[in-house]
Amino acid sequence: MEREGVIDKFMGDALLCWFGAPVPQADHRARALDAARAILSHTAAWNAERALRGQAAVATGIGIATGQVVVGNIGSPRRLEYTAIGDAVNLASRLCSKAEAGDILAMGDHALAESEVDFESIGRLAVKGVKEPVPVIRCQVPVIQG
Repeated sequence: MEREGVIDKFMGDALLCWFGAPVPQADHRARALDAARAILSHTAAWNAERALRGQAAVATGIGIATGQVVVGNIGSPRRLEYTAIGDAVNLASRLCSKAEAGDILAMGDHALAESEVDFESIGRLAVKGVKEPVPVIRCQVPVIQG
């Protein structure tokens, strides 16, 4: 929320949030990346505290995708939910499932060139529900293992 994103929902071990809606943001991609890096940084600090108490580390990986989605009250008159649906939401979820602890996996067209973030291209990944492999980049944030 510090980066003016919307936290949509918590789903088991996942979090769905988006940027650029309902208010358009020209820099929504940079905000998403910045938020992802902050989440991983805070998780690393929390894991350091957990390690001091003899507790296991919490592994966190993040997936970022951009694209057109439908945002609004979706459902039926009996149950509406303000949410986002579309291919970009599904792709972000698939990238998240492929991300290892400390990884941010993003679509290869993600606008990182304008940021100060180190990233590497990991080529094209086959992703469930997508016909063609998707170009993906990886940005890593140090993770403390416990």
